[in-house]
Amino acid sequence: MLNVRVSDVRLVLTGACVALILLFSPASFAGDLVLHSTVMRELNQVVRVADTLHSALVSADDEQIEISVRGIIHQIDRVRTVAILAKQHERPHLLKILESARDHLEVAQVAYGEERRLRLQQAYNQVVNVVRIYKIEKVYGIFFCDRDKSSWVQKGVRGQNPFALSLRKCAVRAK
Repeated sequence: MLNVRVSDVRLVLTGACVALILLFSPASFAGDLVLHSTVMRELNQVVRVADTLHSALVSADDEQIEISVRGIIHQIDRVRTVAILAKQHERPHLLKILESARDHLEVAQVAYGEERRLRLQQAYNQVVNVVRIYKIEKVYGIFFCDRDKSSWVQKGVRGQNPFALSLRKCAVRAK
């Protein structure tokens, strides 16, 4: 018998909704969208903390991983409070992406092993969507590994896969 949690189903459905929104929204064709300056400042901070998480994952620093996960959740909450400054038609897209990332990060905080890795990957997929859609500082790039199908955001031009030690050098810069 399958043991499926309601939170897992909600996360899958949220992810599917975000994917459909991104696929069919004008934002997906617009390139680097710019929101209100306060919202953009807070979004950039989410990506900065995600880069710190990337470094912690690469160095397998569990304490820094926990700190970074809490930091991203905190920054997502800050973006959610200032999102009212974004235009009404831009707000739902942003909030759906951030809600999905936050949900995965919350589960990752209490998970371990493969479940934790998968939740962090899913959260990173949402951070990648933020960088792909919004005009985030150019020092951050989107990287992809075709072998484990993971994507992440980090500074620099040389990517390091944070999700698999054996695939550390499997990284192609996508943006």
